[in-house]
Parts: sequence; structure tokens; C-alpha cells
Amino acid sequence: MTPLPSKPMTPESITVSLDLAKQLKEVGWEQQGTQFWWCVTVKPYVTFNPQGVFAPHEKRIGIIHGGLFAAPTAEEILRRLPPSVPMKSDFPNMEDDSRNPTVYLPLRIKCGAPKRGSITPRWMVLYRDEMNEPACIGVQIEDTLADAAARMYCYLSSHNLLP
Repeated sequence: MTPLPSKPMTPESITVSLDLAKQLKEVGWEQQGTQFWWCVTVKPYVTFNPQGVFAPHEKRIGIIHGGLFAAPTAEEILRRLPPSVPMKSDFPNMEDDSRNPTVYLPLRIKCGAPKRGSITPRWMVLYRDEMNEPACIGVQIEDTLADAAARMYCYLSSHNLLP
């Protein structure tokens, strides 16, 4: 089997895109505490600070040019996603014969097929009960795991499914 071509690891390759960093901020993602931020200037770039706080010059640049946005890694986002989410079932609960019992769908992460014409696999983050195929919510597919996880976080936030 031929290995996939590798690209050098950069801050941009392990963090969310600028668009998703902005969306995460809109849904309430904590802006302090992460080690990477998108710094919006003439040409946006990702900056690193191991202390997890904005440096004074970065604050100044962000204020002048349009903002600083936390750029969490896939790991940071996945740690905040709940391990399962509730979903009302269409099947009766056999124990008390009530309709629409709540079932809990576990978090699933999959590396899937690439886009047509590409060799880079895509990432899928979803909540799905593998035993009950129709029970699935929030399928998010992106080129990077960080972006797929960020989209899921935004989805869960907009549907009030975050703890």
C-alpha cells in the first residue's frame, strides 16, 4: 500500500480555519486559554503562545485590524464535545410502553473517502448509534479533524445539546 503524501505540520494545519474560529467565538467558545489564535491583519495568520493568553502586541494588532480569534486544535475541541447526546426515539420503550423514549447516541469519529479528484481523506464527526442505523445526528464532514470537530461543536451549541 502506498502511503499518503505528507505535508509539513503548521499551526494552520492543526487548528480550525479562520471562518470556524469566528463561528466558535459566536457560539461562546472561550477565547483565552488556547495556545493558538488567528490574528486578523492584512494577511491573517495563526500565532502561538504557550501561556494561553494574548500578548499585548497581539491584542493591539487584533484591535486595529479586526480581531483575534481562538484557534483550538482538534484535541481541544474533542475534549469539550459530550461523549453522547440525547435523541428522542421513534420506537416504543418496551419496559413501560411509552412513546418516544430518549436514546443516547455516542460520539463517532471517522476518516473517510476523499473528495473527487483528491487523495487527501476527509474527516467525519457525528453522533450515531451503530446498532440502530437511522439514529444519527449532526454529521459534519471536513478536510481536517479540527474543522469537523468545530462544526460539530457549533451544531450542538445551536441545538442546545452541549452540557
